[in-house]
Amino acid sequence: MARPAGAKSPAPRASPPPGSSQKSKTKAPKRPDDYTSDGVEDNDVFLLPISDYQIMTALTIICAVVRLFRIYQPTSVVFDEVQYAVPLLFVSYRLYMS
Repeated sequence: MARPAGAKSPAPRASPPPGSSQKSKTKAPKRPDDYTSDGVEDNDVFLLPISDYQIMTALTIICAVVRLFRIYQPTSVVFDEVQYAVPLLFVSYRLYMS
């Protein structure tokens, strides 16, 4: 829709200067005194669904297999184990003797 030729556009509203405080009519929501989450009614781990236990069990088994896979290798001492053995023995000897 077109405006008539003689119609003026509305004047823009002036914003309040920075630093001036305007009191709002709505109050800020009060913060809870404890650390509860919104919408959580019960935090009992024994009330989890069976599918959650299945996922946790599967994840634990996968992690154990990955961690224990070829744990016996290498059969010899690795370089960094030799490198840090001397200072460790020195420190432990000094602590034991003091």
